[in-house]
Amino acid sequence: MKTALVIPCFMAKKMLKKVLKGIPKFVNFIILVDDNCPEKTVSYTLKTISDKRIYAIYNKQNIGVGGSVLIGYKKAIQLGSDLVIKIDSDGQMDLSKLPKIFKIFKADRGLAYVKGNRFYSIKSIIKMPFIRLFGNLILTLMNKFSSGYWKINDPTNGYTAINTNYLKRLKLNKIKKNFFFESDMLFHLNCLGAKVYDIDIEAKYNVNNSSTLVIYKVIPYFIKNHIINFAKRIFRNVILLILYLISITLFLSIFLNDLNFIFFLIIFLLTILYDITKQPK
Repeated sequence: MKTALVIPCFMAKKMLKKVLKGIPKFVNFIILVDDNCPEKTVSYTLKTISDKRIYAIYNKQNIGVGGSVLIGYKKAIQLGSDLVIKIDSDGQMDLSKLPKIFKIFKADRGLAYVKGNRFYSIKSIIKMPFIRLFGNLILTLMNKFSSGYWKINDPTNGYTAINTNYLKRLKLNKIKKNFFFESDMLFHLNCLGAKVYDIDIEAKYNVNNSSTLVIYKVIPYFIKNHIINFAKRIFRNVILLILYLISITLFLSIFLNDLNFIFFLIIFLLTILYDITKQPK
């Protein structure tokens, strides 16, 4: 099972080298996508580290983390990957979980998507900054309604892995390219009826790598897009239900009509037979 690791890179000049050194040998391809970083994160790092598995892509303009991941996905498909794992370049993701993710997919080839979940343990939760915890709880609840995955938590977690068979079926151009990317992925996977699995992953929070997202500013944007996705999902399901009911009704109608005809034919034949047998000799 060929495995590609996609790493969107932005303002991670101090951390990327450490991240690359921690990648296990079973990973076949390492795809670095520099999102027009002012620090030139990728080119700077590749001056001091050499790995034949690395493929570097440089965006001409900043398109957002989601857009960079999608570019990495397309490259992974071109390279013939069976599994594509996405991590961040800031060193906040536990790379020791990579073998476990690989084994999960190897054991269940029908699995579509695995994502990190920081809410599995109290130990992980208490390490999370309060504002992030509060924001994630709100976003988790909204995502359950919009995506339809009621058992999935921590939807904004960027530690993800996807089966390439499902990746090829996704309409990648329809998925949001900004910070709504992870949440939108779940919605689009649900449209395919894909099997999604949560894995316990404890995040590491570095002082020098604080999030650039301002919770109170992004919440309205998330609310709007979750409402849109919820409406799309309900509309799609209602339409499918209506078509299903119509097809069932049509089938029953045809079946009952045929049954009536057969019943009428049997009665008619029995009547004729009765008349013949009852005729006086």
